[in-house]
Amino acid sequence: MKRFFAILIITSQIGMFGQEVLTPLTYNHLLFKQTLNQSLTPRSSSDSSNYVIGYETLDLPIIDEFSTNKQRPQYNQLPSPLSEYYLIGKCADILKYKNGWYKFSKSPSKEYFYLGSNPPYYIDSVLLTSPTLFSVLDSPDCNTLSPETFYAPTRMKRFSATGQQIWDSLVYDTIIYSAHLKNYFLKGYLWTDRHAYINTHLPYMPPSKGVATLDGLNEYGKGYNAEGIKNDIADYLTSAPINLNGLNGNDSVYLSFLLQPQGLGDNPDVIDSIVVEFRDDRGRWNTVWSRKGGKQVPLDSLKFSFHSVHIKDQIVPSDPNFFYNEFQFRFKNSATISGINDFWHIDFVRLDRNRTYQDTSLTDENFVYELPSVLKYHTLLPTQQYRGNIDLEDTIFGINRNIYPTNSFPFSGHRFICYNENTGIVYGSSSMELPHAAAPLVFHPLEIKNKLNFPTIVSDSTYVVSKIFVSNPDNYIPNDTATIRQFFFNEMAYDDGSAEWSYGTGGLGTKKLAYRFFIPNKDTLAAIKLMYTNTRGSVENLLFDITVWKTIGLNGKQEQILKTLTKIKPQYIDSLNNFVTYGLDIPLEVQDTIYVGWVQSDERNLQVGYDANSTKGYDNIFLMLNNVWSKANVPLKGSPMIRIILDGERKFPTNEVVNAERKLDHQKITFYPNPASQVVTIQIGEWRDVEISIYDMIGKLVLQQPLREGQLDISNLNQGLYYMKFTAEGQWIQTDKLQVIK
Repeated sequence: MKRFFAILIITSQIGMFGQEVLTPLTYNHLLFKQTLNQSLTPRSSSDSSNYVIGYETLDLPIIDEFSTNKQRPQYNQLPSPLSEYYLIGKCADILKYKNGWYKFSKSPSKEYFYLGSNPPYYIDSVLLTSPTLFSVLDSPDCNTLSPETFYAPTRMKRFSATGQQIWDSLVYDTIIYSAHLKNYFLKGYLWTDRHAYINTHLPYMPPSKGVATLDGLNEYGKGYNAEGIKNDIADYLTSAPINLNGLNGNDSVYLSFLLQPQGLGDNPDVIDSIVVEFRDDRGRWNTVWSRKGGKQVPLDSLKFSFHSVHIKDQIVPSDPNFFYNEFQFRFKNSATISGINDFWHIDFVRLDRNRTYQDTSLTDENFVYELPSVLKYHTLLPTQQYRGNIDLEDTIFGINRNIYPTNSFPFSGHRFICYNENTGIVYGSSSMELPHAAAPLVFHPLEIKNKLNFPTIVSDSTYVVSKIFVSNPDNYIPNDTATIRQFFFNEMAYDDGSAEWSYGTGGLGTKKLAYRFFIPNKDTLAAIKLMYTNTRGSVENLLFDITVWKTIGLNGKQEQILKTLTKIKPQYIDSLNNFVTYGLDIPLEVQDTIYVGWVQSDERNLQVGYDANSTKGYDNIFLMLNNVWSKANVPLKGSPMIRIILDGERKFPTNEVVNAERKLDHQKITFYPNPASQVVTIQIGEWRDVEISIYDMIGKLVLQQPLREGQLDISNLNQGLYYMKFTAEGQWIQTDKLQVIK
C-alpha cells in the first residue's frame, strides 16, 4: 500500500487544513505518450497483441549492465514482418489476440494501375499475392491449424487520360471476423519485452551508468491500473532463448545480478516482491528466487546487493529440466500498479558456466552518472542572464567506479574535453592522460574555469559540451564516458527534466506556492512552464490562478502581485517533455527577485513534477498555508518542475489539448522511413491542414511548415534525434521521435 509525505499538518485531522504533499507519480513523463496508448495493455511477458515474435537463440555468457537498451523494439518500430496470417475461431479469443472485421476474396485478386494507352478507363492490372488465412481449430492446445486460402480484395481503380485517379474501390465477396497476426524474427536482442525502464536517474549510486527498473508502469510509462491502490504482478524482464543444451549441474551455471530497492523513488512495501523464474523444457515458469520489500530507508543506507542462483540438474522426471536449447529466465515484480511505485533496480545481470555461489567477480570500469550541470544555481539559463564565472560551479565531478581487482586494473588514465557543439571550437581539453586511481569509487574533479575553460560569453541557442572519458575503454564502451550538454537559450530552470516524485498542495483553505527566481539583468517574462502529474487521478477540472509576485509575505513584507493568470486548469498532455507553457498576453518586464507559482482554493492536490536529482530549487520553495507564509519543508531535497521563459521577442501561446473523443475519430498519423536522411513520407489519414514542427532534443524549433504532397524534406537537418510535432486544423495531434542520419 502506498503512503504519501504530508508536511505542516496542524491538527490530527489529516487533510483538514492546507498542506504540501510529496507522492509517487502515476506515469513516467519520459515514456508516456498518448499516441502509444493501446487498446490491449501489456500484462505479461508475452504481450497481448497481434504479434508473433521469434528470437535468435543466444549462447553463454549472457551479460547486461544496462548502459544501452537491449530490449526488443516497440511494436511500431519493428522491421517488416516475415509473414502475415489470420486466426479465426475460439482460440483467437483464448490467446487474447485482437479481432477485427477483414475483407477478402475467394478467388485470385488484382490491383489496377494507370495505363495511358488503354482507354476509356486507362487501366491495366496485376495479380496480387496474399497471405494464407489459418483457421484455428478448437483443440485444447490451440496449436492445430487448418489452412484455408483467401486473397486480399481487388483494388479497382479508374483514371483520367492524364493519369489522375478518379475512382477507387475494394472488390470483395466475404468479410471474416478474425485476428490479423504479424510474424517476426529478431536478432541481437537480450530481452523479449519492454516493461523494464532502462534509465540513469532513478537509482542511487548505481554500480554503473544505467539500470533496469521494475515498477508499477507498463512499457508506455502508464500505470497498469490507474484506478485505486491495487497490488498485482507488474513488470517482466524476460531473456531471449538461451542454448544450455549439453550442459548439466556439474558445469556450475549460475545466474547473478545486483539489486537495489527504492533508489531515489518509492520503496517496495512488505506486500511487494521481486521474483526470478526459470522456464523449463515443458514451457513452465518455475520460481527459483524471491525477495520482499521493506521500509523506506535513508539514501546513504541504500546499497546494491549481490544475488546468484545455481541452475540445478533434474533429479526425478517430475523436476523441471532447464538444460535445453531454449532456456529462458525472467524477473517479475508485484507492485501497486497505478503508478511509479515500488522500485527495484537491477544491474549487471550475468549468466555463465564454471562459476560458484561466491563468484561475485565483476570486471568493468565505468561512470556512475552523466556529468551534472556546470551551472551553480540553475540547470538552464537564458543567454542574456548568463554572467560567466558568477553562474558557474567551481568544480563538477565525474563519479567513476573501478570494478576490477587492484592487482589487475588495466586502465592507465582518463581525459576530458569542453567544446562548442555549434561551432566545434574546443575551449579546454587534457593534453595528456590524467592518473586513473584503482580505488573502487573515485570522484574525478573537473575545474570549470581552469580545466574546462568554460566560456564566460555564449551566443543564443548554444550547446556547450563537457565530457570525461576513459582513455582505453573496456568491453562496455557506452558507460566509459560521462557527458553534460549545457544549453543556453531563453529558459530558466532548476530541474533536469526528469521527475521522480510529484509535489503540490492540497487540503482546505487558500493555498499559495511561490518559487523564487533571480533575474540579474532586466528582461521580459514571456511564459511560465509547468509539468503536471496526476498522482491520485486527474484533477483536470481543478481551477487555480498562476501568479507572479514581486514580494511575498515574508519578513514583514506585504504581497506584491505583478501578474495573475486566472481560472487555469491542469493539462495532462503528450507534448515536448510534458511541460505546459502558459504565455503571457503582454510580456512582463522583470529584474532581481520574483516569485512564480499558484494560488489554489480547491482542496484536491494540485501536483507538479518533483526532480530528486537536482536540489538547486529546494531553498527557493515557499508556501502560504493557513494564512502563514513560510519556507517549504519537503522531506526529500529536490526541485519542483516549474520553469520561466525570458524572451520578449516571441509570442508563447498556451498549449491546447485536442478533445480525446474527437481524436479517436481519426487514425494515427504515420511516417517512414525512420531513421531517415533526406525525405520523410507522411500519411495523415483523415486529418486536414496538417502542419509539422520539428524540435531538437532541448526543445528548440528547427523546422516548421505545412505538409505538402505527403512528404517532408529533412536534408538540411543535422544528424541526431528530433521531435516531430503534428498539428491539424489548428490543434495539437501527436508528437513522435525522428532520427536523422547522414
